[in-house]
Amino acid sequence: MIALLQRQEQQTSTSTWHGPLSYCAAAMVVLAVFSGIGLVVDGRIVMGEGVWLKPFKFAASFGLYTITMAWMISQVRRWRRTLWWLGTVTVAAFIVPEISAIVFQAARGVRSHFNVSTALDEAMFMAMGGAAYLGWLMTFALGVFLVLQRRVDRAMGWAIPLGLVISLAGMSVGYLMTAPTPEQAAGSSWPRSARTASVRPTEAPACRSPAGRPARATCESRTS
Repeated sequence: MIALLQRQEQQTSTSTWHGPLSYCAAAMVVLAVFSGIGLVVDGRIVMGEGVWLKPFKFAASFGLYTITMAWMISQVRRWRRTLWWLGTVTVAAFIVPEISAIVFQAARGVRSHFNVSTALDEAMFMAMGGAAYLGWLMTFALGVFLVLQRRVDRAMGWAIPLGLVISLAGMSVGYLMTAPTPEQAAGSSWPRSARTASVRPTEAPACRSPAGRPARATCESRTS
């Protein structure tokens, strides 16, 4: 009887998903559909790819990230208020500025990353960089509180820390691209601001964002 009451109490305390993260995940689904339509009807090309391909990739990536974090937070019993605020700040200060800049630049028909062609482009890129740093810190903070939860499920005990470690590692790899190669640094044709900030023309969304990695790691860990 006591065990049944404890189980019911746990289900009640963990039944609510994180609202802002859940709504953000739904918005990313809408954006992914919109970007997919854009790829079909908008023929503009940026860096050899459809102008709406990057918003589509990031929408899918952020969608996986936010729904996974919302689910993880719903499973906790301790520090729920702290985790709620951390998740909310992640949405407001990391995901919204990042995806907004990407969509804005796509609508203009220019690349969003490594673009310092004009003052506006440089401001967009710098804002994205700041948001990415904050996103790493927020993911780390969320990870600390999630890992310290008491868990009975052994699979969950492994899945959550492994997923978060992979997520943070993926974000950290992206920082390697913020330094120019020796050839780029030595090239006189590169603007000084680009040489000192970041100038590589290609990048992978999964490296700049942790999106999707916790979800994949969680699923893999639970099925292993």
